[in-house]
Amino acid sequence: MWTRNAGVNRLIEVIEAKKLGFRTIANRVVSSILHRSNATAEEEETSRKLMHAHAILDALYANAPIGLGYHDDELRYRRLNAHLAAFNGRPIEEHIGRTLREVVPHIAPQIETLMRDLLTPGAVARELELSGETPAAPGRLKHWLVNFYPVVDPDTKRRGIGVIVRDVTVEKEALRALDTRARQQAEVAALGVRALQAKDLQTVFDDAVTTVTRTLGTDFAKLLEFAEDKQELVLRAGVGWKEGLVGHASVTTGRGSQAGFTLLCRTPVIVDDLRTETRFSGPSLLTEHGVTSGVSTVIEAPALEGQPYGILATHTRQKRSFTPEDAAFLQSVANVVGASILRVRLEERASTERRRGDVQQFLSEAGSILASTLDYEETITKFAHLCVRHLADCCVIHLWDEAPIRRLRAVHRDHAMANLAEALQNMQLDPDKPHLAYAVKQTQRPVLIAELSAEQIASMAQNELHLQLLHELNPVSMMGLPLRAHGRMLGALVLLCCHADRRYGAEDLRTAEELAHRAALAVESARLYGHAQRAIHARDEVLAIVAHDLRNPLTMIDLTAAALARQVSDESRSRVEKAVKQIQGAANRANHLIQDLVDVASIEAGKLGLERTAVQPDAVVADAIELLGGSASEAHLAVEASTQHGIPPVFGDRDRLLQVLANLLGNAVKFTPPGGRIRVRAERRDSEILFWVADTGQGMTPEHLARIFDCFWQARPTGRRGAGLGLSIAKGIVEAHGGRIWAESTPGQGSIFYFTVPIALLDIGASA
Repeated sequence: MWTRNAGVNRLIEVIEAKKLGFRTIANRVVSSILHRSNATAEEEETSRKLMHAHAILDALYANAPIGLGYHDDELRYRRLNAHLAAFNGRPIEEHIGRTLREVVPHIAPQIETLMRDLLTPGAVARELELSGETPAAPGRLKHWLVNFYPVVDPDTKRRGIGVIVRDVTVEKEALRALDTRARQQAEVAALGVRALQAKDLQTVFDDAVTTVTRTLGTDFAKLLEFAEDKQELVLRAGVGWKEGLVGHASVTTGRGSQAGFTLLCRTPVIVDDLRTETRFSGPSLLTEHGVTSGVSTVIEAPALEGQPYGILATHTRQKRSFTPEDAAFLQSVANVVGASILRVRLEERASTERRRGDVQQFLSEAGSILASTLDYEETITKFAHLCVRHLADCCVIHLWDEAPIRRLRAVHRDHAMANLAEALQNMQLDPDKPHLAYAVKQTQRPVLIAELSAEQIASMAQNELHLQLLHELNPVSMMGLPLRAHGRMLGALVLLCCHADRRYGAEDLRTAEELAHRAALAVESARLYGHAQRAIHARDEVLAIVAHDLRNPLTMIDLTAAALARQVSDESRSRVEKAVKQIQGAANRANHLIQDLVDVASIEAGKLGLERTAVQPDAVVADAIELLGGSASEAHLAVEASTQHGIPPVFGDRDRLLQVLANLLGNAVKFTPPGGRIRVRAERRDSEILFWVADTGQGMTPEHLARIFDCFWQARPTGRRGAGLGLSIAKGIVEAHGGRIWAESTPGQGSIFYFTVPIALLDIGASA
């Protein structure tokens, strides 16, 4: 160890100095090591935090339900998540380092400019909606909501772009579907309003197919209805089809067409591609027009009792996937059409019922008018005016009896045209040449000419004047009807329509036939009534002669017989008186018959004379018994007569009432066998007095009972047979008094005859 000399000291100093330097260095090293150790810990902490942040970012990218991405300043993908990669239809690896145009060339042009703008300082985030197709969903339009925002690298200061992408296709499609549905519903509602205002079904059909093609954007639309044989469907309305097919083209039912298959399903049928369709055969109507896709549905009409009306369908040339919403819209349009069909059918039914009601009311009125007179000329005139009031502008009535055409009556609705009708009425027609009623006369059948041409009018004219009259009348439609009654042709009825906007149809012909039938019966009745009136007049003249010219000789016979009886001797008196009585009896019976004939004529003419006074019913009963009591005794019959106590008088002709009661009592005596009984009674019934005569004779059958009051009718031949006028005269007398007469009878149990006569008015007032 160096301690004493200078060199040693210096060495020691050097050594000490070196020790001090080493210590310093060591301290510094230790200090540096300690510092670096602290720095490493911080770096590790920072690194750990950074790794944690990256992990969070990775998790965010991995788990985010939206697309996330980052582009550098060259618009290359630097980072993205699986969602964004899926949107683009490529794996993540095919994105990194590639530009937008390389990955999504069909979308890049829409967003490149915007993204470059975001690379400039001061740019702010932008939001954009994008639409387009992607490789992941070719053929389907996708929609995205994209947020772009600038990103600056804190180290390199380079700018990039962050991207957040959300697929809003479902929302967009839902909104578009709602918008489409609202638009379709608006179209359906508008169609419904127009359908209610439409005058006919064809207008509704044409509107429906036009609405379908316009709303769905299709090339074709068709409305098919069943043909009469129900084996085919006829194209009633359409859009897009070749000219001339609407109204004529048809398709088969069943699996021979899309329409037929739709009828089998009774639900909407969607066809994606007709070329590959296996459910049914493609009809030529579709294939010849190049149809590929389509949708069809059934048109239901409840009024058809379960039978569909037809089919509504629409088609496209290009392939198209029709949606259930499209089918629902088509069905809604079909429902509007079906409702219109139902409405029209119900309106037609109601109109038919109203028309039938009007026709029945008209025919009832016509019957009343025609029945209001039995005058032949008046009946024809009323008939003609009925026709022009309800059925025609001009009515021409041809009537013939023995001659081919005996009478012509023409009437026009317009008074200004009356002169034409009169000229036509006064024209003499040749039965061998055509005229308005010629066809009816030849065929004896109704004739309907809905559209009357100028040639047809000319064919019915007999000469230039006749043709001129017909041209001035200017008929556009015509009906001709036979006037037939009880198998006999009376004539013909011709009805002319002169209004350009109206034509006769089957319903008009049926109404005219009903009227013609009623009119023919009325005309025939008037004709027969005229004959009857002339016969009655002739009969009355004969009766007047008979009553006057026969009564005088009968009176002379009676007087001569009486004088003869006074001049005979006593020896021959009894024998002569017997002969005289027989002569006088015959004369009286002849007088009685003559009086009966006169009474019948007076009753039928409504001229039966009555001398009315207050008559006591009990007195009438007593007089009748006194008058015929002897005859009843001779026939060994018991007669009982009674009257109600306090019975009031009637207002009538005493002799005529006695004639009625005596006739009934005489018949009872005549038809009651010996040992029988006859009862006669009068009693009050309300404001009438009821007389009745009952016997115990053989009675009458219902057939006989129905005819006993007919003139000249007798129930059975008897030895005391009369002319069959008594009950008919009795009926006339009772009805002339305002009463009623009837009979009741049962075979084997006798008969009861009743008749009533009103109580005298003064007595009615006293009773009240």
